[in-house]
Amino acid sequence: MARFKTPPPSPMDPQLSICTPPTFQMSFEWPSDLPWLRLRETSWNITINASSSKVLTVHQRDRANIALSLMMGVLVPQSGETLSISLSKLITGISNVMPEWYPGEHTKTAQNLFARPTAESFSEYFKVMVYMLSNSMVHDHRQLDFYTSLMRIGIIDLRADLKKLRNESSTFRAFIEMLFQFEIREATSRSKHNTERPRPLHLITWLLELGQDPNCHCQVFLYNTLFLATPIQHATYAGYLELIELLLRFRARAEVPQCRAHEGAFVNLALGSGCSDVRKLRVLNLLFDHKFLSRDEMLRAAIELRDEALICKMLQCGADATSYETSWLPPEHRNDRNILERHTHFANPSALMMAFQAGGRMADLMLDYLRLKDQPAPSILADACIAAAYGGHYDIVLRLDEMYSSGKTCNASGITPLEAAVVGGDSTVCRYLLGRYGGASSSLALVAALLAKVDVLQLLIDYGANHNARPCLHGNALYIYLNIPHIYYGNCYTGMTFWLHGHDSYTGMTFVKSDWRGPSFVSTSPFCRQL
Repeated sequence: MARFKTPPPSPMDPQLSICTPPTFQMSFEWPSDLPWLRLRETSWNITINASSSKVLTVHQRDRANIALSLMMGVLVPQSGETLSISLSKLITGISNVMPEWYPGEHTKTAQNLFARPTAESFSEYFKVMVYMLSNSMVHDHRQLDFYTSLMRIGIIDLRADLKKLRNESSTFRAFIEMLFQFEIREATSRSKHNTERPRPLHLITWLLELGQDPNCHCQVFLYNTLFLATPIQHATYAGYLELIELLLRFRARAEVPQCRAHEGAFVNLALGSGCSDVRKLRVLNLLFDHKFLSRDEMLRAAIELRDEALICKMLQCGADATSYETSWLPPEHRNDRNILERHTHFANPSALMMAFQAGGRMADLMLDYLRLKDQPAPSILADACIAAAYGGHYDIVLRLDEMYSSGKTCNASGITPLEAAVVGGDSTVCRYLLGRYGGASSSLALVAALLAKVDVLQLLIDYGANHNARPCLHGNALYIYLNIPHIYYGNCYTGMTFWLHGHDSYTGMTFVKSDWRGPSFVSTSPFCRQL
């Protein structure tokens, strides 16, 4: 009820003056060796005052007002959106997180933040922004975007020489790095990056000119996984050619974190970008010229993009098309890391195998490559025939067989062209290889049944495969080599385990009749209709 009482009369003493309350005293002492306190001993005041805009435009003032409200929201967290921020709360909020350079600084700063932004008060406002960013107090991308926009619209003159200030203060270096990382993420974001109208690079260029390290690592989501990457990796994955050129100009290095070397390899980042094939090739050639890619990676990229000229160039440069060692990943792996677990594929193909699996002109170029190698090793020829058979290219298998009789050999992993043809599911290729070399077996019949290759299964039976016999133990190599998924997942893993351990109740017929394929497969299979 005190507020309803009559207030006391005003004092009549003419000597009494009403003045501002004393400065808020901090309840604890900040360590004197804090980097932020050392910043006052640098050229901060001279540099910032000289670089601050002397006149604010309407646009600058509007952007500053928005950023100021965001900043006050960080300094004074509110339990409800309707609560207003008072001057005393703002002073307390600043005092709780930020050391004073001089007594009464926080009161002055709070008053400046409450007032409309002016050219005169902006240097103090910018000081708070530097403190917050350098100490990772701002995590919201919307807030960071407003702060960086203040730099871009000229409130701080980007032509000012701030390099000395960066060299003097670790706090200012942290501020610069935070801005740089944010700008890189925004410029290369898949949801925001537009190759036709990319984000301007003025602020990134300015930060690099100040001495910012172009190789600092920051986190990004690649392949739906949190990934530690360098700025040039970000730019490559976005297909941002101009940013790559800028970073290379400032001596970006080909550093890839070892924990995820293949996923972060530049060949996979470039090929996995969402830009056109023409732009991908420009990015790849630029990176190759700066030794960010090997000849093997460029050869595989050329085969994937079906660039004949680049394939010939890499082969002439000495790329080994028969090597299995590579950091290149299949396209499916870049889009969905689990898709390879659901589809058959070569576990470790050579570039030569990639070309023969692709067929067409890619295979023709590799045939010319084989001719130039005098007499290739039988295992290499088998690799070529295996890839062509898996890809279902009957004409290429025929040409290879006529030239080298490669269809009767196995490769270094013990895999034959017929086995690859069965997994690939092309009945024409299977019929040719079966008729010329034979090889129908219960193991291959099981593979065809597991993969629902009905025509191939019937063909194997016609050529003498015993569908009721148990498969040989050595047949497991094929499942690993071509990643036949059903041996590893679900009920088929259990059934195959029993089979390989000699259980008589598991035969080829058992798998075809099992319910993992559903009734439609059982009712339509010629194999089942024979029983």
